[in-house]
Amino acid sequence: LRLHPAAGEKVTEFMKEEKGHDKLLGFALKSLGFPAESLAPLPSIVELMDRFQQAAETNLLGFCFLVDMFERSPYSGRNPVVEALIELGEEEAARPLKTHADINVNGEHHNESFEILGVAGAVSEEYALEGMRLAQEASDALIRFVKERATFVRAL
Repeated sequence: LRLHPAAGEKVTEFMKEEKGHDKLLGFALKSLGFPAESLAPLPSIVELMDRFQQAAETNLLGFCFLVDMFERSPYSGRNPVVEALIELGEEEAARPLKTHADINVNGEHHNESFEILGVAGAVSEEYALEGMRLAQEASDALIRFVKERATFVRAL
């Protein structure tokens, strides 16, 4: 945010609004039989959070890309994670995730990264490429997470 002080207020506001949303995921995990406190994060999740932290500290554009991955409403109007849980008969686990999506849409939180970037100003091509690299590495980590989770579930 040193490079984009005008965005600082928007980022701080966003972070305050996100407080407690982790509890929604905790409820989903608990309903699946996994108390969140007892689970060690998979390596892919650690990598994803590392990219998030790196972007937050060094590249506002990359940070906004990552926020958008988690906060935007699905452009198709569908939420594939919620749908998959319901198809698996895990309606209770799907409920908190749907609540989070509804909060984002109803509170117009799904456009948060656009609002942050709207006050940030122009960036260099090098800076933009770095933001895109961070987003790609985070996306790759999410794909690894899906594969790790599938392997974990098959082992049960």
